[in-house]
Amino acid sequence: MTNNKKNSLMKIRSLFVLFSVLLFACHPENKETQLSEDELNMEAALVEKTAQELDGDHSFYILPSPLQIASIFKKSGLAYLPGLINPSSNSKKYTVSFSKSIGIGLYSADVAYCVINNQTQESMNSMKALKQLADEMGISSVFESDALMTRFERNIAKEDSLVEILSDIQMELDVFLEENEQKHIAITIFSGAWIESMYLASKTVQSKKNGVLSKRLGEQYIILSNIVKALKKHKEEIAGFPALLKDLESIKQIFDQFSFITNKGADEEMSENTGVSDEEIKTLTTKLEEIRTKLINGTI
Repeated sequence: MTNNKKNSLMKIRSLFVLFSVLLFACHPENKETQLSEDELNMEAALVEKTAQELDGDHSFYILPSPLQIASIFKKSGLAYLPGLINPSSNSKKYTVSFSKSIGIGLYSADVAYCVINNQTQESMNSMKALKQLADEMGISSVFESDALMTRFERNIAKEDSLVEILSDIQMELDVFLEENEQKHIAITIFSGAWIESMYLASKTVQSKKNGVLSKRLGEQYIILSNIVKALKKHKEEIAGFPALLKDLESIKQIFDQFSFITNKGADEEMSENTGVSDEEIKTLTTKLEEIRTKLINGTI
């Protein structure tokens, strides 16, 4: 990877760290520190801009981290629902490189979800499962840099510190995969993380009827469209990509039928009204759950 690309990657990831920390620091009970709607929209716009970077240059993938997506969802009302995350025991089911990469993505989203909801033991369990898969994939050096795993364990009860550590882990992972020309692994990891994040958020919306969070779900259409484009570039090269691509395209087909898409047109600028109806959420959640079940069982 050229120095220019590495520097660009570090700068963009640093922006993600900054916005994620800002979002995470704004607890609802502290009115003075809450981000405004404009600031929240700036964060959402950063996600869109990042996705467009992916669309514009398929040789240099920059994707929002699971922590960033979780932070956006959390600020919009994402609540912790017990029993939803991928059990750490499932890590034993991932026996090939593709399923291990998916597993890293799943657990990355689960760690972020647990951290932002103060679930310390669940955070640790998911992180250990993630670290185990990373070791098996030969990317353990990501955690050895700056003793990130040790820092995570020592700061398990310190919410803000964990956010910074997760951001550092994501940055190290991005740089490692880019430098070692393993962008296909980055795509696989992010696909797993995106599906898990969407599953967790859709379950919250379905349970608690949150209109703001449903809008944030609608905005993920942009990210999904670009994941699909990235997978298409490598679908003939990587075992597992054709099946994953087919599943993600089936999610995109559901999005394509949502009213905010059909009323505006998928090729036009996205409308400000990206809310999703209860019936649309039900359809989306059912499809996400179907695909996610295959992923957590390592059968895709």
